[in-house]
Amino acid sequence: MIGNALERVLSDLESSKLPQSLLFAGGDDSFLFENAIDLVYGMTSGYDKIRKPYPDVIYAPESDGKMMLDASYKYYASTKTDRGKRFFISTLRRLLMQYHSAFQRDGKDQKDVLYAKAADVDELLGSLIEKEGDDAIQIAGGIYNIASSEDFISKGKKKAGLTMEEARSVISYAEKSSSLKFFLIENLEDLGESVRNALLKTLEEPPEGLYTILLSKNSERMMKTILSRVRKYYFPNLSNAELNSYLKESYLTRKNYDSLSAFYMDTALTAEEKENFYSLSAFLLESIGKAKMPDAKAMNEKLSFFDKGKARYFMPIFTEELKKRVSDGKFEYWMGNKILNAFSSSYMDHIIYSTNIRVALDGALREALTCR
Repeated sequence: MIGNALERVLSDLESSKLPQSLLFAGGDDSFLFENAIDLVYGMTSGYDKIRKPYPDVIYAPESDGKMMLDASYKYYASTKTDRGKRFFISTLRRLLMQYHSAFQRDGKDQKDVLYAKAADVDELLGSLIEKEGDDAIQIAGGIYNIASSEDFISKGKKKAGLTMEEARSVISYAEKSSSLKFFLIENLEDLGESVRNALLKTLEEPPEGLYTILLSKNSERMMKTILSRVRKYYFPNLSNAELNSYLKESYLTRKNYDSLSAFYMDTALTAEEKENFYSLSAFLLESIGKAKMPDAKAMNEKLSFFDKGKARYFMPIFTEELKKRVSDGKFEYWMGNKILNAFSSSYMDHIIYSTNIRVALDGALREALTCR
């Protein structure tokens, strides 16, 4: 358990007052997923998070988990420690939860190839657990090569998040037996109305044995019809001191980090990769500050390193650099928001629709320049 926020949940569980429809609300560093998993293992026995995970945890993430996977593999490969191995395995266990058979309607799915790969990863994890040293690292490398592909990470979707078909499939699966099952849904407030509506009856009258746990970073945007059907538990972000104490204890970190994502990013990227992203961000922001489009040749040089597999690291670094300039007074607050919205939209188009990165950034720059 991370922090003390789970105590109220466990207290309600012990006093038989815990409902089957729950909302865990908090921020980026409130460890909502980890607390939900702690609840799962508090309600089950005979299982282990690493060696024998509870089989009926169904997870619908809204974020793709690639940054965490990159970080866990790089950490394990570089340290070759047991804690690195556990970090890597637990990250993969989390990733595999989105490949639960409950998502396959009537036991079939058009993405059977990806489900077959998930089964391969699960089998290889069993071998990894039993191996040590270089043999284990070699197996980990093979697993990472499978699991880190864009198709596998995204489950073949254009956009992450639970679909209406998946929601209906899970409900159908849950109604077939009364055994204990856990359905973890990330950021339901960001999903389509059809998905939210499909879950209303299940949240109000859950099938026997099914616990639905909504994990929300923006619960204030949740539909009132959803909020009225769940019991809300608030998990505050860890303070900076608590976060770094956790990171030092778990990963023997020597640096201090402002957020968990900053730790993942710092671990996953090489020094050269980080420098390239910071340089690109500064270059783009300087162009906006000068109120003119950059030289085409200079732009191409800055983008020469850009790899779509690492594209997800651009926006956190760009946002960090933008915030610094707003704080320093180089951009007014309202303009900072306009710039961020322009680049966030173009970045998502690049990720989801595979638009050319040069075209995406050009569009973002042109939109941002209209703010001047």
